Amino acid sequence: MTAHAAKHTLALEPVIERARSEPSAGFECIPDGEFFRLCIWGWFPPDWCGNLSLHCYAARLSVIAAEARRVRTSLWAGAFLLSPTLPARDVRAQDFLHMARHRPNGVARPVSMEIDRLRIEQSPAVNAARIRIGGPDRIGFLAVVLDRMAFCGLYPHQLSARTTAGRAEDCFDVLGIGGTQPSPRALEALEKLLRA
Repeated sequence: MTAHAAKHTLALEPVIERARSEPSAGFECIPDGEFFRLCIWGWFPPDWCGNLSLHCYAARLSVIAAEARRVRTSLWAGAFLLSPTLPARDVRAQDFLHMARHRPNGVARPVSMEIDRLRIEQSPAVNAARIRIGGPDRIGFLAVVLDRMAFCGLYPHQLSARTTAGRAEDCFDVLGIGGTQPSPRALEALEKLLRA
């Protein structure tokens, strides 16, 4: 995260309140200095963050910071700081709800990424595992991590992602399919995929 980006807070709590109080899903994408702040809430599939990240990758939007939390089953709130390579009007024209709800078609996933820090431990959240991942940042880093988690049947209950001085430092509290405790086999498979 640049010094300028570090001055931005994501303020997830107001987004959580909107998720609880508004009957339908929604989003706001507003300019925030040289970045855009995306606040998104509503009912989403378990892999919504991965879908959104892959769409952002395809649209050349770098996720500089992200906070997301499951409010209750399938009801989510998220705040993202995006750095565009597109003109500002193109960023605001994106349908972020569609992006969160649907897997992108024909999106070439990033080929490789380097992870130099990986730690899997018990999370303070009931039945969840905490996964901490770090490595040199690149567009698509978060998308690849979330895609590999979904491949292993692991879905974030809560996530925090930050880019600082060219490094991605992400933390995920994950659950298994249906909100179950992650199996050791799924966590081992994820570790192998991330270290490959």
